[in-house]
Amino acid sequence: MSKKVILIILIVSVAINLATLCTFAYFWWTRHHRQGPFRFQPPEQIKNFGKMQMVKKLELTQKQIEKIHRMREEMGKGADSLRMELFKKRKELMETLKQDEVNEARVDSIINEISDLQAQHEKKIMKGFQYIRDILTQEQRERLGEFLHMMLEEHRPPHLPGNGNHPVIPDPPHPPQPPSPLHGR
Repeated sequence: MSKKVILIILIVSVAINLATLCTFAYFWWTRHHRQGPFRFQPPEQIKNFGKMQMVKKLELTQKQIEKIHRMREEMGKGADSLRMELFKKRKELMETLKQDEVNEARVDSIINEISDLQAQHEKKIMKGFQYIRDILTQEQRERLGEFLHMMLEEHRPPHLPGNGNHPVIPDPPHPPQPPSPLHGR
């Protein structure tokens, strides 16, 4: 083969490899660096709360920011232990798969414990939003509702209907019913 053909093959090969590498990097990045509205935020982000999108959208005052910051610090203390307990229970649940025979009663018990812990976590989150709502003006409350709706829709899992990728699935049509005797009169 001539040097020219080998050079062209080499260039095409490098381009394909780079494209593949970029594709994998993109998918890894989107899977591991998603910034959803309810994702755990490390302390440095809590300290920078004033720069967050919600602060800007609601036009919070410095006093409101300070109150929310204190509330988030308080909630964070209890949330860490709750997250750790959830992790332990999930790990315990997975450990049941290593046994020769799975104890269904134990699995159900662990799942119920996880459900209770998850419910406690959701209640804490809701109390935090209620606290935030209570320190807002009426106009800010309206913007909070819009903001939360936008964040939920923006971070809707891609496989759920109504996210823009999939149309909302309508209810199936009802089978035809015979006419009612009351309508014929």
